[in-house]
Amino acid sequence: ENSMSFETLCDWVKKKLNLQILRVSDCGKKDIKRIAICTGSGGDLISKVDADCFLSGDFKYHQALEALSNQISLIDLGHFESERYFSQCLAKDLKNLPLQVIITVSKNPFQYF
Repeated sequence: ENSMSFETLCDWVKKKLNLQILRVSDCGKKDIKRIAICTGSGGDLISKVDADCFLSGDFKYHQALEALSNQISLIDLGHFESERYFSQCLAKDLKNLPLQVIITVSKNPFQYF
């Protein structure tokens, strides 16, 4: 069975999404074997997640506590950041359709200092 450490997974995610920082909650599992992903704000799904690690955005404090009590690590990508990558991938495929496709590029309303 394949697995990786939580730290290695975090480094990979940062590199792939070109992020400088990640907000994470590590439940302490030595190996991550199964991950779940939800773009946007997926914190309300924590009770339904059957994974070692859940990637989404906008996790709240009590959602993180719930995840930890269920032995689920969290990687908070940020709401905008989680949707941006998915939107870019989908836009590429949509452009190949024989339809007029209107793609709006959104900008993150937040800045980091």
